[in-house]
Amino acid sequence: MKHIPSKTRSNIFFLIPLGLAVYFNIYALSVILGFVIIGSLAYHRANEKKRKIQDEIFAIFLMTYNLYLCFLGNFTQPYFIVAMLWVIVALWLYFNETKSNYWRNHSLWHIASAIITSLCILVYIL
Repeated sequence: MKHIPSKTRSNIFFLIPLGLAVYFNIYALSVILGFVIIGSLAYHRANEKKRKIQDEIFAIFLMTYNLYLCFLGNFTQPYFIVAMLWVIVALWLYFNETKSNYWRNHSLWHIASAIITSLCILVYIL
């Protein structure tokens, strides 16, 4: 069996906010998450420059939509604060990536992003 990199396996965590988005009828977010999952898998499996740009664009769309959900949810506490704490963790992981820790940090970045998105859904629905 071929080894599947952890940064590809960590995309499974995006299924949690995807399930929440579908359950709560947030279909635009469902579509964005679908693109994020597929785009990330495509990039990390092929490791091509053009797919990296697509992966980054999808990530930006997701971040923007998360902020939009928080705005629509009136920045409901405590979920918004917890989401912002996870944003700090995610940014630390992103900006502290090196060649030696890339696999670990990028996988944790995916997990943090899924947690942030789930929390932003809670901000919106509560």
